[in-house]
Amino acid sequence: MDIYTKFYIGYKLVSSKFMRQKTYFFTIVFMTLTLSSCDNFGNRQNPLYGKIFRDIKDIPELKRFTHTAGSVMDVGKTENGEYRFGIANYQDNGFNICIFEEFLKSDEQGNVKYQILDTINIGKLKNNEYFTFCNCRQDTTWDSEIIALVVADHDNEYYDRIIKAWRANTKTGEIEIIKILKGIYCSNEGFGADGCGEDENFESDEKQNESTNDSLSQFIEIENTIKPDTNETNE
Repeated sequence: MDIYTKFYIGYKLVSSKFMRQKTYFFTIVFMTLTLSSCDNFGNRQNPLYGKIFRDIKDIPELKRFTHTAGSVMDVGKTENGEYRFGIANYQDNGFNICIFEEFLKSDEQGNVKYQILDTINIGKLKNNEYFTFCNCRQDTTWDSEIIALVVADHDNEYYDRIIKAWRANTKTGEIEIIKILKGIYCSNEGFGADGCGEDENFESDEKQNESTNDSLSQFIEIENTIKPDTNETNE
C-alpha cells in the first residue's frame, strides 16, 4: 500500500468520525430545544400552574370558589381532533378568577380532569362591567382565545366597549395581555332574550352590592397564589 492510499484511507476515517460527531451534536441540540420547548408550555411562574382537579375545591387555595361559567376552545385540538383546552370562570362572593385549563384523559369512569396552565385575577366586577370569553372576534375573524372585560351594555347585539382583553394562547399555554383593543367585539349571546342578555356569569347590581368589606379579607391569603392582573396599560 503506497503512501497516497494510506493518506486517503486515513482521511476517510477521520472525515467519517467527524461527520458522526457532527450529526450526534446536532441531534442533541435538536432534542434539547424540543424538550425545552415542551417544558416551557404553560406559565410556570404562576403558583397554580400544573395543579390538577376534577372539582375546583380539590385545590386548597381555591376551595371556597365555585364554577360560574366555562367554554371549550375550538383551537389547539389534539392529533385525534379532540378538544384540548378550555377557559373557565370561578367566583367567591363576587371575586372572580379566570383559569386557562388543559383537558386530561378521562379515567376508567369517564371523568375528565383539568390541569391549570395559567390564571388571571379578575377581582370584583363593577356595576357596569361584564366578563366574557370564547365568543369574541378580532375585526371579522372569530377568535376563541380572546378573553375580555367589557362595558355591560346588554341591549346591544355586540359588546364593543372593551375595558381590558387577554389571549389564552394555545401555542404557549399562557394568558397574555392584548394591548391593542381596537377591532375586538364580543357577542351578546342573550341579545333579544328575556333578561336583556344576562347569563350565568353576570351578577345584578343588587347582588354585587351585597358584598361587604369583610368578604374582601378572605382573599388576602390567596393574594400571592392567584396571578395578579397586570393589564394596566391597555392602549
